Amino acid sequence: MHTGARKGEWVRFPPSVPNMLKIEKARRYLIKMRRIYSGVPYAEDECEGYIDDIESFFVFCHHIRDFFLHPNGYKVDKRTVNEFVKRNDHLCICADIANKIKHRELKTRWTDKAYTEPRIVRVAWESDGTNYVFHTMRGKCEVVHQNQWIDALDLAERCMKSWDEFLTEAKRNIGC
Repeated sequence: MHTGARKGEWVRFPPSVPNMLKIEKARRYLIKMRRIYSGVPYAEDECEGYIDDIESFFVFCHHIRDFFLHPNGYKVDKRTVNEFVKRNDHLCICADIANKIKHRELKTRWTDKAYTEPRIVRVAWESDGTNYVFHTMRGKCEVVHQNQWIDALDLAERCMKSWDEFLTEAKRNIGC
């Protein structure tokens, strides 16, 4: 984000900006996920960092919900936001993944309790190269939910699309 400040200057953002940054941070992690899927420079010791980026997307994506509840955000009432999340299975899956990553144990769930909690279960790596010299590697990550495998990038894209639609509606309701 361009702030208009010169290099080395501190910039004081209005109170609403840190909340908006949650949305932008989720977008940056989504971009990182797309890069991981399309191919990143090969570095065997970076695999864990790439997995961290995928997990971070789900945490920040779920925290977009907080942006709408915060008084300096768009201040949508909690019931409206929670009903929106519950109507979108992919956001419920995202919420449970995020809370499991953060708290290690889910005390409350957004998804159907009749099934095991959704989780990231498989990350597969594929590398290109010859004679054991690799140049790029591509990752693919899957989530299991209700005994089905879901591509993590597809899930992430659907989550951000839903939040973008909700944001557009929230702006329309307050006249932005």
